[in-house]
Amino acid sequence: DMESANTGWTVVSNGGLTTGAWVAAVPVGATSSASGTAYATAPNADSSTVGTKAWVTQNGASGAAASSADVDAGTTRLVSATFDLSTALDATVSYARWYFCSDAPPYSNNPAEVDPLIIEGSADGGTTWVTLETVTTYPSPNGWVRASYSLRTFFSTLTANMVFRFSIADSPDNSITEAGLDDFSITATVCTPPCIGDLDLNGVVNGADMGIMLAGWGGTGNADLDGNGVVNGADLGSLLSAWGPCP
Repeated sequence: DMESANTGWTVVSNGGLTTGAWVAAVPVGATSSASGTAYATAPNADSSTVGTKAWVTQNGASGAAASSADVDAGTTRLVSATFDLSTALDATVSYARWYFCSDAPPYSNNPAEVDPLIIEGSADGGTTWVTLETVTTYPSPNGWVRASYSLRTFFSTLTANMVFRFSIADSPDNSITEAGLDDFSITATVCTPPCIGDLDLNGVVNGADMGIMLAGWGGTGNADLDGNGVVNGADLGSLLSAWGPCP
């Protein structure tokens, strides 16, 4: 929910950024008008039902022009802490994002000059990056948008060095460009290793399991504990070594 002062997130800005670096704060809203319609360029509140803070691309002063504290010139990146997902069968990353660019619809429509919000993930601690989402539009009226992605869609292997980053730039420096992040979470799916030898899944390796094994002797099936294609003495040895309650 971005309320903690020590969440492990870092800000990396480069390319001559003059304003608009990411900051964790209570958002101060801003608006800009086009064709008689006022658009929210920066959020006036966080997305979470808990607390009041979010990451935003610099807070402007209350009542100031929308262009006074937006992203200008270079790039600002918000980089997460490192997450250990090495034991996860799959994981889903979810977050609430804010986005505005005055070259993007519905405020305007200049596709060649739209400054996207790019969300990326890395499985090697930030050495290489994979794009999860490229944001170039926003709702009207503008508001926080929730997004969710299965990481297995992008990564064949989940590692102990998973990192995420949110990047935005104003290039060329000719638009009002803003972004925000709140309610970031990762939900991991894990599987407890099976109890070797517990063939009837009752939580204990005993005579009933041995009976199942002997009934399948010489064949295949779940009693083939070592997976060599036949139920034999090696499997019986494994069963006997695990005898008793499952750990």
